[in-house]
Amino acid sequence: MNNFLSSIPFFAGLSPGHMKELEEMIIERFYRENEIIFHEGDKAEAVFFVKSGRVRLVKSTPDGREFTLYIRKPGDLFAEVGLFNPNATYPATTTMIEEGYLLMLLHADLERLLRKSPDLAISIFQVMGQRLRTAQTILRDVALYGKLGSFCATLLRLASEHGKQTNKGILIDLELTHQELGTFIGATRESVNRIINDLKKLNIISVEKSRILIQDKEMLETFLK
Repeated sequence: MNNFLSSIPFFAGLSPGHMKELEEMIIERFYRENEIIFHEGDKAEAVFFVKSGRVRLVKSTPDGREFTLYIRKPGDLFAEVGLFNPNATYPATTTMIEEGYLLMLLHADLERLLRKSPDLAISIFQVMGQRLRTAQTILRDVALYGKLGSFCATLLRLASEHGKQTNKGILIDLELTHQELGTFIGATRESVNRIINDLKKLNIISVEKSRILIQDKEMLETFLK
C-alpha cells in the first residue's frame, strides 16, 4: 500500500508520519466490471483513488440522456468536489468499466490531514482547478466546434490521458463503442459512426480491436481551428 500511495503525485511530499497516518485512513475495496460506485445525487462522503481498473463518471440530463464527463485511470483522484462542504452530493454517477481496486478516503479524515500538510492541500486545490479548466474546455468545444470538432477534441483529450505511443500513431487504450463515444459530446451512435468513417477515409484515425488509433494528430487538430 505504501509504495502505491507514494507513487501518487498528491502524496509524494508527505512526511513518513503523515504517510503512516494516511495508510491507516484508507479503505480499499474491490469493484466488479460495470459495478456502480455511487449515484449522482448521493451524499458525498469520500474521495477516491483508482488503484487498478478504470472508472467512468456520467452525468444524466432531465430527459434521460447521459454524458460521459471523464474516465479515470490508476493513480487518478475523483469525487473531490465534496471536500469542505458537509451538504455536498456527488455530481455524477460513477461506474467501473474495468474491474479493479479503489482506495476510499472519508472527507473528515482527508480534511484533517490537509490541515496538517499544507503541501498536500495545495496539490488537491491544483487538481480541482485543473478539473474546472477541463470542464470549461469541454463546454467550449461543444459550443464552438459542433459535433465533428468536439469529437476530435475528445479524441485528443483521451489520447493525452489514455494514449500509448506506437509505431503507427497514438493508441487510445480504451475499448469504447460508438454509442459510448457519443456520450462524450451528446451525439447519437449513428452520428459518431459517420464521423469515424469520415476520419478513417482521410487516414487520420483507424480502429483496432475497438480501440481508436490516431494516425495523424496534426490533421486531427486542424478541426479545432
